[in-house]
Amino acid sequence: MPVSTRWPRTAWFNLIVTSSNDAARNTAGHIAAAITHQVVRLAAPQVAGEWHPVRNGELTPDSVAAGSSRKAWWLGPCGHEWQAVVHSRSGGCGCPYCGSRRVGYGNDLATQFPNVARDWHPTRNGDAQPDRTAPKSNRKVKFHPALGHSPSTPRGCDPAGAAGGSRVA
Repeated sequence: MPVSTRWPRTAWFNLIVTSSNDAARNTAGHIAAAITHQVVRLAAPQVAGEWHPVRNGELTPDSVAAGSSRKAWWLGPCGHEWQAVVHSRSGGCGCPYCGSRRVGYGNDLATQFPNVARDWHPTRNGDAQPDRTAPKSNRKVKFHPALGHSPSTPRGCDPAGAAGGSRVA
């Protein structure tokens, strides 16, 4: 059986292409790993400035990797304090109160929309309260029909929908 002269060249070419692709992937992986293992102060200096000066104990932005899954306390320029995982902050997540992802510091329905909160149904919303609900929440809530909301009102007319409740704001 004759030996093909193409086989060695093809195998050699595949070996080189595969090796160079692996090298490129490994280089990118090492760069990503270096950034992930870099301390917060170097990897995300703007986030390091929001490191809480007191509540983190011995931890500092110089002693924690930017890719760490450890929780730390933060103090935003807005004055809000919160606890979050370091890698989420290094990735760009900001204040959860300013972003309406957490309720507090006056970003609740009762503070921002007192006229709507006044009509909150006192018993049909379970444990939910207007002072613990974000105005942009997707939570369905009930409003009190005796306070001007009717279960027969078409959806979209006011805070109460056809079923006596609707999504808040």
